[in-house]
Amino acid sequence: MESTVDLVNILGAAALLLWGLGQIKTGIMRAFGTKLRQWIAKGTKNRVSAAFWGFFATLALQSSTAVAVITASFAAREFVTLGMAQAVMLGANLGTAIVALVLSADVSAFSSLLILIGVAMTLRAQSLTTKGVARAVLGLGLMLLALRLMDDATLPLRDSRIVATVLAALGDAPLLAVLLASGMAVIASSSLAVIVLAMVLAGAGSSRRRWRSIWSPGRISAARSPRCWPRPPTGSRRGV
Repeated sequence: MESTVDLVNILGAAALLLWGLGQIKTGIMRAFGTKLRQWIAKGTKNRVSAAFWGFFATLALQSSTAVAVITASFAAREFVTLGMAQAVMLGANLGTAIVALVLSADVSAFSSLLILIGVAMTLRAQSLTTKGVARAVLGLGLMLLALRLMDDATLPLRDSRIVATVLAALGDAPLLAVLLASGMAVIASSSLAVIVLAMVLAGAGSSRRRWRSIWSPGRISAARSPRCWPRPPTGSRRGV
């Protein structure tokens, strides 16, 4: 029974994480969607500026997939060349890595404050831009709250032999791990969500270094994240 409850808690936290990411993307697109597309289109005059705008757009949208869709539509209409589109996606990949690195730190303490600000802005918002920003702030708060819930829900996994056996099997089958991560990224429409899930599982002490590196779909190795370092024994002090 406890295993079922733990699984439901993990899935619920993952669903909240995806919902928060979706709210951020929807809010930013409604507030600055047209301007963001114009900035990306105008910023592809050279590879450096194209990479910068891809990086900036990913930080704003919290989704390199959304940036890829926008860039692909521009490339299909020949608004940008394929070389510039590749530069935009390089910047988008870097943006995803930076976001994952930031989320690897203990930033969940800001979740309540962001949710409070987001709700207050939503109640007082008048313009579409303000409503979009409010939705994005609320989504960010929900995403950080989901990280806290997922971190708590995965603590029992440290003592689960079944989970350890499954993850060990994935570590010995890198191709299967890559396919699993790719499938989850496609279903969730977010590689960032898959990376965060890998980091949380690693933080619970359940996954091995090799498996963590393979499962993160080409963005950032979760093994280097402070969130993934082993937890100190009960009663000991963290850090210096």
